[in-house]
Amino acid sequence: MTEKSKKFEQLEECVEGIIDHCREAGIIVCDYQPGIAISKKINDLVVKLQDVDRLQPEMNDVLVPIAVFPKIDAGQNPQIYSRECMERVIAHNEVVRGKLESIRRFRHLLMSELFKRFPCEMANYRLMRDDAESSQPGGQQNATDSLSHTPVSDAGLDSIMPSTR
Repeated sequence: MTEKSKKFEQLEECVEGIIDHCREAGIIVCDYQPGIAISKKINDLVVKLQDVDRLQPEMNDVLVPIAVFPKIDAGQNPQIYSRECMERVIAHNEVVRGKLESIRRFRHLLMSELFKRFPCEMANYRLMRDDAESSQPGGQQNATDSLSHTPVSDAGLDSIMPSTR
Protein backbone atom coordinates (compact mmCIF):
# COMPACT_ATOMS: atom_id res chain seq x y z
CA MET A 1 0.00 0.00 0.00
CA THR A 2 1.43 3.37 -0.96
CA GLU A 3 1.85 6.27 1.42
CA LYS A 4 -0.78 8.30 -0.43
CA SER A 5 -3.38 5.55 -0.19
CA LYS A 6 -2.63 5.19 3.54
CA LYS A 7 -3.34 8.91 3.97
CA PHE A 8 -6.65 8.58 2.16
CA GLU A 9 -7.55 5.47 4.13
CA GLN A 10 -6.83 7.34 7.38
CA LEU A 11 -8.97 10.27 6.27
CA GLU A 12 -11.76 7.94 5.20
CA GLU A 13 -11.74 6.24 8.61
CA CYS A 14 -11.88 9.62 10.37
CA VAL A 15 -14.79 10.82 8.23
CA GLU A 16 -16.66 7.54 8.78
CA GLY A 17 -16.10 7.95 12.54
CA ILE A 18 -17.49 11.49 12.38
CA ILE A 19 -20.55 10.27 10.49
CA ASP A 20 -21.12 7.51 13.07
CA HIS A 21 -20.73 9.95 15.97
CA CYS A 22 -23.18 12.40 14.35
CA ARG A 23 -25.70 9.61 13.80
CA GLU A 24 -25.33 8.39 17.39
CA ALA A 25 -25.61 11.97 18.70
CA GLY A 26 -28.80 12.39 16.68
CA ILE A 27 -30.24 9.24 18.24
CA ILE A 28 -29.30 10.42 21.73
CA VAL A 29 -30.92 13.82 21.11
CA CYS A 30 -34.13 12.20 19.85
CA ASP A 31 -34.32 9.89 22.89
CA TYR A 32 -32.99 12.48 25.30
CA GLN A 33 -32.21 11.19 28.73
CA PRO A 34 -30.55 13.41 31.26
CA GLY A 35 -26.95 12.51 31.82
CA ILE A 36 -23.54 12.84 30.34
CA ALA A 37 -24.11 10.76 27.20
CA ILE A 38 -24.75 13.71 24.89
CA SER A 39 -21.81 15.74 26.20
CA LYS A 40 -19.53 12.69 25.82
CA LYS A 41 -20.70 12.24 22.22
CA ILE A 42 -20.09 15.91 21.47
CA ASN A 43 -16.60 15.71 23.01
CA ASP A 44 -15.86 12.56 20.97
CA LEU A 45 -17.07 14.37 17.86
CA VAL A 46 -14.75 17.30 18.59
CA VAL A 47 -11.82 14.87 18.98
CA LYS A 48 -12.68 13.25 15.63
CA LEU A 49 -12.84 16.66 13.96
CA GLN A 50 -9.44 17.50 15.45
CA ASP A 51 -8.10 14.25 13.95
CA VAL A 52 -9.31 15.34 10.53
CA ASP A 53 -7.76 18.76 11.08
CA ARG A 54 -4.42 17.10 11.90
CA LEU A 55 -4.55 15.27 8.55
CA GLN A 56 -4.98 18.53 6.63
CA PRO A 57 -1.26 19.23 5.96
CA GLU A 58 -0.88 15.80 4.38
CA MET A 59 -3.78 16.50 2.02
CA ASN A 60 -2.65 19.91 0.72
CA ASP A 61 -1.58 18.40 -2.60
CA VAL A 62 -5.07 16.98 -3.26
CA LEU A 63 -7.12 19.23 -5.54
CA VAL A 64 -10.89 18.83 -5.69
CA PRO A 65 -12.85 20.68 -8.39
CA ILE A 66 -15.47 23.06 -7.01
CA ALA A 67 -18.07 21.56 -9.37
CA VAL A 68 -17.96 18.29 -7.40
CA PHE A 69 -19.52 19.85 -4.30
CA PRO A 70 -22.98 20.49 -5.83
CA LYS A 71 -23.06 16.80 -6.82
CA ILE A 72 -22.22 15.81 -3.26
CA ASP A 73 -24.78 18.28 -1.85
CA ALA A 74 -27.42 16.77 -4.15
CA GLY A 75 -26.61 13.34 -2.74
CA GLN A 76 -25.06 12.11 -5.98
CA ASN A 77 -21.93 10.07 -6.39
CA PRO A 78 -18.94 12.37 -7.06
CA GLN A 79 -17.83 9.98 -9.78
CA ILE A 80 -20.75 11.30 -11.84
CA TYR A 81 -18.74 14.51 -12.19
CA SER A 82 -15.75 12.53 -13.46
CA ARG A 83 -17.92 10.67 -15.95
CA GLU A 84 -19.50 13.90 -17.22
CA CYS A 85 -16.05 15.47 -17.62
CA MET A 86 -14.85 12.46 -19.60
CA GLU A 87 -17.94 12.61 -21.83
CA ARG A 88 -17.33 16.32 -22.52
CA VAL A 89 -13.66 15.68 -23.28
CA ILE A 90 -14.52 12.80 -25.63
CA ALA A 91 -17.09 14.95 -27.47
CA HIS A 92 -14.59 17.82 -27.79
CA ASN A 93 -11.93 15.38 -28.98
CA GLU A 94 -14.25 14.18 -31.75
CA VAL A 95 -14.85 17.77 -32.87
CA VAL A 96 -11.11 18.50 -32.92
CA ARG A 97 -10.41 15.24 -34.74
CA GLY A 98 -12.98 16.22 -37.39
CA LYS A 99 -11.39 19.65 -37.80
CA LEU A 100 -7.93 18.11 -38.16
CA GLU A 101 -9.19 15.69 -40.78
CA SER A 102 -10.80 18.59 -42.69
CA ILE A 103 -7.53 20.51 -42.58
CA ARG A 104 -5.62 17.46 -43.85
CA ARG A 105 -8.08 17.03 -46.72
CA PHE A 106 -7.89 20.73 -47.57
CA ARG A 107 -4.09 20.64 -47.52
CA HIS A 108 -4.06 17.59 -49.79
CA LEU A 109 -6.45 19.27 -52.26
CA LEU A 110 -4.48 22.52 -52.08
CA MET A 111 -1.20 20.74 -52.76
CA SER A 112 -2.77 18.86 -55.68
CA GLU A 113 -4.15 22.04 -57.23
CA LEU A 114 -0.90 23.93 -56.68
CA PHE A 115 1.00 21.10 -58.35
CA LYS A 116 -1.35 21.25 -61.34
CA ARG A 117 -1.06 25.03 -61.68
CA PHE A 118 2.61 25.49 -60.73
CA PRO A 119 4.40 22.20 -61.43
CA CYS A 120 7.96 23.59 -61.46
CA GLU A 121 7.60 25.60 -58.27
CA MET A 122 5.86 22.75 -56.47
CA ALA A 123 8.49 20.26 -57.61
CA ASN A 124 11.17 22.56 -56.17
CA TYR A 125 9.12 22.97 -53.01
CA ARG A 126 8.72 19.20 -52.64
CA LEU A 127 12.43 18.66 -53.20
CA MET A 128 13.22 21.17 -50.47
CA ARG A 129 10.59 19.68 -48.16
CA ASP A 130 11.77 16.13 -48.75
CA ASP A 131 15.35 17.12 -47.94
CA ALA A 132 14.15 18.63 -44.66
CA GLU A 133 11.84 15.69 -43.89
CA SER A 134 14.36 12.98 -44.84
CA SER A 135 16.73 14.20 -42.13
CA GLN A 136 13.95 13.64 -39.59
CA PRO A 137 12.73 10.16 -38.61
CA GLY A 138 9.75 9.10 -40.70
CA GLY A 139 10.50 11.61 -43.46
CA GLN A 140 9.57 10.92 -47.09
CA GLN A 141 12.38 9.75 -49.38
CA ASN A 142 11.21 10.38 -52.94
CA ALA A 143 9.56 13.68 -53.90
CA THR A 144 7.94 12.55 -57.15
CA ASP A 145 6.45 9.40 -55.61
CA SER A 146 5.06 11.30 -52.64
CA LEU A 147 3.31 13.82 -54.89
CA SER A 148 1.59 11.23 -56.98
CA HIS A 149 -0.39 9.06 -54.58
CA THR A 150 0.52 9.23 -50.92
CA PRO A 151 -1.39 11.44 -48.53
CA VAL A 152 0.30 14.69 -47.76
CA SER A 153 1.38 15.19 -44.17
CA ASP A 154 0.04 18.18 -42.34
CA ALA A 155 3.54 19.23 -41.30
CA GLY A 156 4.94 22.18 -43.19
CA LEU A 157 1.75 24.08 -43.92
CA ASP A 158 3.45 27.16 -42.50
CA SER A 159 6.10 27.01 -45.20
CA ILE A 160 3.58 27.59 -48.01
CA MET A 161 1.36 30.05 -46.17
CA PRO A 162 2.32 33.75 -46.22
CA SER A 163 3.68 35.08 -42.97
CA THR A 164 1.24 37.14 -40.89
CA ARG A 165 3.97 38.93 -38.94
